[in-house]
Amino acid sequence: MLCRGVVSPAKLPDLSGVRYAIDADDKICFVDEAWGRFAQANDGSELAQPAIIGQALWNHISDETTRKLYQQIVARVRKGQVARFRLRCDGPKFRRLLEMTIRPALNGSVEFETGIVQIDDRAPLALLSRDTPRSSDLLRVCAWCTRVDVSAGANDWVEVEEAADRLRLFELEKAPQLTHGICEVCLESMTKTIENMKT
Repeated sequence: MLCRGVVSPAKLPDLSGVRYAIDADDKICFVDEAWGRFAQANDGSELAQPAIIGQALWNHISDETTRKLYQQIVARVRKGQVARFRLRCDGPKFRRLLEMTIRPALNGSVEFETGIVQIDDRAPLALLSRDTPRSSDLLRVCAWCTRVDVSAGANDWVEVEEAADRLRLFELEKAPQLTHGICEVCLESMTKTIENMKT
C-alpha cells in the first residue's frame, strides 16, 4: 500500500483525495497526482508512476491477515457495496489518521480513496524513518493503528513512543526492521466492518 508505516521526515504532502484503482485482476491500473506527490515526498519513488502500474495490489501488503481482510473487502465491493473505515499512517514527525473509502467501478475494477481526518505533531522518532539503519530483528506494527507489539507475539500492542521506551530501542546501535501485522482490537473492528457490508 502507499502508506507502509515507515516514511521519511519530509514535508507533509496533501493527502486529501489520494486515489488509486485496481482492475478486475487486482492489478494497480490508476494512481492520481496526489499519490505521486505523496510517494515522492516520503522517499517512495518505487511506488510512483509508471513503476507501480500493473503491479498486483496484494504484493504490497506483506501481512497475510491484513491481505485477507482487504481481499474480503474488495470481494464485497465488487458485489456493489462501499467500504469506509479509518486507519493510521504515521510518520517520524506526526501521527496521521486517515479515512479510506473503497467503491466499485466499471468492469470489475475497484477504486480506493484516502483522506486525512486528523494530523498531530510528535517528537521525531527515528524508528519510523526509512533512513534509520536496521538490524535483522523484526518488530511488528499494526497496519491499521500503527501500534507496536512489544510482547513478541503475545498481543501486547502499545503506541510507538511507549514501545521504544519499553524495548529500550534508543540504546540499540541499529533499530529493528518493521513488519506489519494486525492487533486484536483492529482485527475485531475490521471483521465487524466486513460483516456489516451487505453481500
